Amino acid sequence: MSIRTKSRRLGRATAVTTVLASAAHAAAAPPDVLPGSMVLERLPAGALEVGEAMKRAKVGEEIILRGRITDGTDVFVSSRAMFRLADESAVPACCASHGPAPATGAAACSVPAEKRATIQFLDARGRLIGTGLQGRHGLTVGREVFVVGKVHQADNDKVLIVTATGLHVPEADVPFGLMLDRAPENALDVADAKAAATPGAAVVIRGRVGGSMKPFVDGRAVFTIVGQGPKACSDIPGDACRTPWDYCCVPRPEILANAATIQVVDAANVPIRTDIRGRRGIRELSEVTVVGTVVTSERGALIVKATGIHVHDGREAPRDDRAP
Repeated sequence: MSIRTKSRRLGRATAVTTVLASAAHAAAAPPDVLPGSMVLERLPAGALEVGEAMKRAKVGEEIILRGRITDGTDVFVSSRAMFRLADESAVPACCASHGPAPATGAAACSVPAEKRATIQFLDARGRLIGTGLQGRHGLTVGREVFVVGKVHQADNDKVLIVTATGLHVPEADVPFGLMLDRAPENALDVADAKAAATPGAAVVIRGRVGGSMKPFVDGRAVFTIVGQGPKACSDIPGDACRTPWDYCCVPRPEILANAATIQVVDAANVPIRTDIRGRRGIRELSEVTVVGTVVTSERGALIVKATGIHVHDGREAPRDDRAP
């Protein structure tokens, strides 16, 4: 047999092997269950943590939830499109996708009743979809999940059942505990943080989201903040700017001198592939306090690797609800 003939046969065999491997992988991946209209591409803004929702939910009202999938035999129902969503604050470390391998068993990740909600999906006739969701649409242990829907049943801290109309599972999860309930103390203004910053140093910094037309990077956990020195356009009486978070009324050098870039990174120090806008209501001109580590402070730039973000309440909402 000639060398050319052997090469051709080897190439064909390799191609067949590749096709078979691809087919096996496709067969192993569970098919989607929910209709495309229920699977949301963008992260829904203003989601409540499960525990907070339990306290205020009323039957019939629209609601947006954020939580985690835990480990346990009672999280999914094998023949129904429903699952339990847990408040992140009540999820044991065994369920963290960034930590050790999850434990197995009903008691592995026990979550109290006041920190978990039941999510159900109905078909066009109002009946529960008759296929389980475990492993489908990204619903696996430790994953961060956002749900849009209507409250079906609520009983203070005992029961919360939501009939979902939308599901969003981010391409990548933010670290457990990133969004802080309480503001860290001793935060520095951006300008003061810049003056004292050295690479690798811990920092607590406070400012407002802004500094450009698009202070959030789409699809990445990166955004910019501006300190209290410059005034946003909405702070100037009589200014009718529709995008006040871009600080267009302030000279660019002054903006840069009072701005910092905040990023949330993975284990390889690469910004996580998810959106920050909308988490805990964070949006343009939101006031935030960030805990993290200085990545660089060269040439007037300050980049902070965030390990904690607190969104303050009471800020004026941006004038343009069509913000990018």
